[in-house]
Amino acid sequence: MLRSRSVYGIDLYAYSCDEESARHLSKLNELLCPSCNNPVLYKKGEKVSAHFAHKRMECVVNTHEPETEAHIKGKQLLFGWLKREFPDANIELEVYIPATQQIADILVEHLLDNLAGQKWAFEFQHSPLSEASWSERHQLYQKAGIHDFWIMDADIYLKYSKSVEHARLFREPLESAYNHAGLCYYLDINTSMLTIDCNFMNSTYRYPGKPKAKPWSYKHHSPIAHSTPLESTEFIWLKDYHYAALSFPAIDDKVTERVERQYQKFWYEEQLKQKQLIDDRLALIEKYSTENRDERFSRLFMGVLAKNRSTVVEDILSMDPAAIVYKYESFVEKVDTFLKEHHSIRGQSDLQSKVIAEMSPFYSQYPNLEPNFIDAQGMELYDFEFLNDIAGSFTDFLVDRYSDKLMTAWTVFGNYDNELSKLAGYNPKYISKRLADVRYFLKPRGEVTKEEIASRFVRCDSVEEAEELMCRIKIEVIEEIENPSWLRELEEKD
Repeated sequence: MLRSRSVYGIDLYAYSCDEESARHLSKLNELLCPSCNNPVLYKKGEKVSAHFAHKRMECVVNTHEPETEAHIKGKQLLFGWLKREFPDANIELEVYIPATQQIADILVEHLLDNLAGQKWAFEFQHSPLSEASWSERHQLYQKAGIHDFWIMDADIYLKYSKSVEHARLFREPLESAYNHAGLCYYLDINTSMLTIDCNFMNSTYRYPGKPKAKPWSYKHHSPIAHSTPLESTEFIWLKDYHYAALSFPAIDDKVTERVERQYQKFWYEEQLKQKQLIDDRLALIEKYSTENRDERFSRLFMGVLAKNRSTVVEDILSMDPAAIVYKYESFVEKVDTFLKEHHSIRGQSDLQSKVIAEMSPFYSQYPNLEPNFIDAQGMELYDFEFLNDIAGSFTDFLVDRYSDKLMTAWTVFGNYDNELSKLAGYNPKYISKRLADVRYFLKPRGEVTKEEIASRFVRCDSVEEAEELMCRIKIEVIEEIENPSWLRELEEKD
């Protein structure tokens, strides 16, 4: 470990502290581990870099990473670089994070400007790490609101095939880290060069002289050159999602693409979480409304909330079920009144009622619709604005809405009363078929009456079209019934 703390609360860094003072404090047992507060020793030799080590036992907090010369040097390089990059941030080595119960190699807490409040953890990974262990630690950092950078030791993790030029070899947890975090980083501790994986291509290699051999699929990075001195590295960040990435000018376009994908991923995950939260709240509201009102009220109420979701979402998330029912019950009562009025219209046999019922059959489906269907199909009767615009009765509203269709039906009913009476007097099954032969929408749906037949003409685009169809009916249906063509042919022969 590179950091210790004196009994007086002063942090000492192994690579920069005064060696004589550190050894003196070590002999006095006045150097402590910042994580567990147990005594540590200061160690430095010809072959060993300066560091601190627990005196009698390992740290009670699991660091996950054995201390090696390479690990110590990697942490030291990253720590020095970050201190220079963010002089106003609080940057510490080997910090125990209670929320994750792990020690971050380096923790950066931003205090100023656009990054204020963001926390970044840097892990320099030298020893083997399984995909499961990486995923667990990555998720712990995410839950704690900390963005984690995993900087792999290039000497251990950045490997290439010996047979195929530029073909990459992957060991755990590289592919998982790349897919979840969007990028992968490798630090060469000897040259301080940082390699950034940001765009892989799939290729196929065919073995020379072996045409029957199965081709080998491999991955290579594009561009081939994707390394830069650590000091030349730049940061890209998404403040809203506590996400940041490393880049440099030569690969900025590729890194930006990966960052944008991460943004889309975070946005989608956020929407799913929000949806689940809203659905959970709606389930509680539905349960309350069913238990304290009745099932019909509950279904209509959930329909109102579904249709006006964007308007009521804050209330759904913040108000208790009783309060939200009280706030919006007047809309539900209005919907219920209108639906009952529409149901009454559908049960009447006068022409106006039949026309309205023909033009608005969907209203009868409202009480049985699932909220998701309502939201998707845009059922107007649940809409706040629609409800507020209707001042009088629902019947008056529908009469005004379908006035053109009513005019068409009334024209047919008034001008062709004799013809409609004849049609209504014929055999219902026969006349229904004959009317459908003239135009499919003229087929009566209920009892064949003058009103029912006239109401079918609302599907015409104009009064003129309705009158043209009535002329055809007179010739093709009524005259054919009264004076069949076979009878006319027989008379002509006689």
